[in-house]
Amino acid sequence: MAWRWSNPDNGRWFEARIERDLFGELVLATRWGGRQRAGMRVRCYPIRSRAELRATLHRVGRRRSRHGYEGQTRNKHGGGQFDAA
Repeated sequence: MAWRWSNPDNGRWFEARIERDLFGELVLATRWGGRQRAGMRVRCYPIRSRAELRATLHRVGRRRSRHGYEGQTRNKHGGGQFDAA
């Protein structure tokens, strides 16, 4: 499952994905970059519960919106909403 935000004004993007780390634990991996930037940055947050995942995604989405990003949600099957209940 992936969530992606992009800013049409400056070409920057931000992405969050649920992944497993080297120890097999679930993490929320965030990546960001832009058209005029070489490479990207990555940060991982451990996921201890669905509630923590939901709160982290809500915080990330709110911050992206404040900075002019537009959000998209997709899963590996080509779309849909994530049910974090």
